[in-house]
Amino acid sequence: MKKKHEQVRQRAVQRYNEGESPKGVCMSLGYSKSWLYKWVGRYDIKNSTWNQDHLRLPKNNPWRTSPKTSEFL
Repeated sequence: MKKKHEQVRQRAVQRYNEGESPKGVCMSLGYSKSWLYKWVGRYDIKNSTWNQDHLRLPKNNPWRTSPKTSEFL
């Protein structure tokens, strides 16, 4: 299933880059324009993983004790 989503993203960006209207791409796929523009923005020909999901986890946890502080405990 994950592979299918990646292929849909690739095809959508390809169609957009070939000149198809954003409305046409989105209507045929059933996604919003913001979805399309997100993937167009992430598109990078040099990076083969541009079409994969990014983790939505926070980069830091304010409740976690820093490694520097835990050295003294």
